[in-house]
Amino acid sequence: MNIQGSRQTNSRADIQSLSDNDLMTLLQRGNMKALEELYVRYGNMVKSVIFRVVPNINAVDVDDLTQEIFIALLKSAGQFDGAKRFKPWLYGIAANKALDNRRTDCLHANLLGRHSESVQAAHKTHCENVDTKMDVRHQLESAFAVLPKEQHDVMILHAVEGFKGAEIAHILGIEINTVWVRLHRARKALSNALKDVTAG
Repeated sequence: MNIQGSRQTNSRADIQSLSDNDLMTLLQRGNMKALEELYVRYGNMVKSVIFRVVPNINAVDVDDLTQEIFIALLKSAGQFDGAKRFKPWLYGIAANKALDNRRTDCLHANLLGRHSESVQAAHKTHCENVDTKMDVRHQLESAFAVLPKEQHDVMILHAVEGFKGAEIAHILGIEINTVWVRLHRARKALSNALKDVTAG
């Protein structure tokens, strides 16, 4: 569909037929149905990002943070470059918002901990381990747990989410050469860790 020649895109079928970038063009013009469609397409991905960054978050807070992320998407729609892919751009917004939430949660926990030693100890453990807490039911997940955070993030984006090197560089705000170095080190570390796990 050529949205340039269409004054109004209202029907569900019309909206569904548009690409992500076309939806962003409509959103920049104030069409809220475009935001609804983007939520349908990427709501689960955003929640997955949140759970990776904040593993212990509860379901209610996940829903609230997901809504905040899509509100942030709406507010920053004018900054989107239509020459780039939408998914990595949204992923970056989601990851940054989730990180902000984790930092705020840890700050609040530390403040509360001043009045309660038990609260302080519990939240201190949570904040220190939140980046590396993995389900040890599977050998691969155990191996991932030994990776430094920067290598872990690059590996997740590449191997799990399927992003390309340039897209990962954009999401994490690093040089593409740094992406390849971290990815190489992560693969080497995972290989060694898997050997240790299977040997044990």
